[in-house]
Amino acid sequence: MGLMEKVKVFLKRLTGAPPPIPKPPITAEEEEEINNLKKALEELKAKKEEINLELKKLDADFLLGKIDARKRDQNYIKLMRETMKINREIATIRQRIISLGGVIEI
Repeated sequence: MGLMEKVKVFLKRLTGAPPPIPKPPITAEEEEEINNLKKALEELKAKKEEINLELKKLDADFLLGKIDARKRDQNYIKLMRETMKINREIATIRQRIISLGGVIEI
């Protein structure tokens, strides 16, 4: 521990704060799994962005009269279901990354 860290710990003890919990070291296997999960997370985010573009295109086609309301609603529901599945997968991957000790940039 450096001098600054020792001073911080000392001051925190004076104020009654609990000592910091040290992070457990991450093994190489965990680091590799975290990197793979982050890649999968980026792929899912890209897929979600593609679906959002399809939704915008669907709305534009409806406003221009290229498709009727029933067709728009059917496609919209299908795309929103896909988006919800992707959101669940993203949440699962984020939880796994955090449980392995990784950090997620928002």
